[in-house]
Amino acid sequence: MYRQTLIAAVLTLGLSGCIINVNASGYRAEFLETRQLTLNAAELSALQAETGAGDLHIKEVDGLQQIRVTATIYGKPGMEYELTLEQHLHSARLIAKADASGRWQNSPYIDLTVEVPVNLNLKVSDGSGDIVISGGQNINIDDGSGDIHITNSHGELEISDGSGAINILHHTGRISIDDGSGEIRVASVNGDLYIKDGSGSINTTDVSGNVTIDDGSGDIQISHAGSLNIVEAGSGNLIIDGVSNTAGRK
Repeated sequence: MYRQTLIAAVLTLGLSGCIINVNASGYRAEFLETRQLTLNAAELSALQAETGAGDLHIKEVDGLQQIRVTATIYGKPGMEYELTLEQHLHSARLIAKADASGRWQNSPYIDLTVEVPVNLNLKVSDGSGDIVISGGQNINIDDGSGDIHITNSHGELEISDGSGAINILHHTGRISIDDGSGEIRVASVNGDLYIKDGSGSINTTDVSGNVTIDDGSGDIQISHAGSLNIVEAGSGNLIIDGVSNTAGRK
């Protein structure tokens, strides 16, 4: 079990290679440091990530026997932040959050690259910033804002998103999306797809199972699906191609 609670120190120009700018708008978030965390994954079946502001990249790596985290921290010298990776029973828990108190021209954030073993369940609770996941199984995402990109995943995929684009490519298993706003694009799915959307366009291609759409506003384009159920189409154009079994409101 590893636990690291990290407090960024004041960095001199010679160490950081960056200049501290102070003006009437407050401090500008700047590069502070890069940290690395590792955790043995021999007894782990899941990763739970709790992240604030910043991009999150999760990549499945064949043959890897540990979880490896690279964190790049941006903010104000002397600020506090939390960065921990520890084991709880058979799950790994990653926390990455920066202190956003005070006057900021740009808020602090932590960019994360996470390498995980094959067949690790993923649960992500994220504040803001893009999420990119390559591989993974049984993925659950609760996201505030920022784009979401997922490729080559399998199992149950559940996304609850406030705003930002969602792109899913090559998934085996059921997908459920509850989205506030932003474009949704889903392609090459072996399983069922459910989408509840507030606003933004929806585009699905090559879904072998049933596609269910409950939409508020925005164009909808469905191309090649096993079947289609439109609960509510909302406002916007509706284009259906290559679907023989269609039900619901249009």
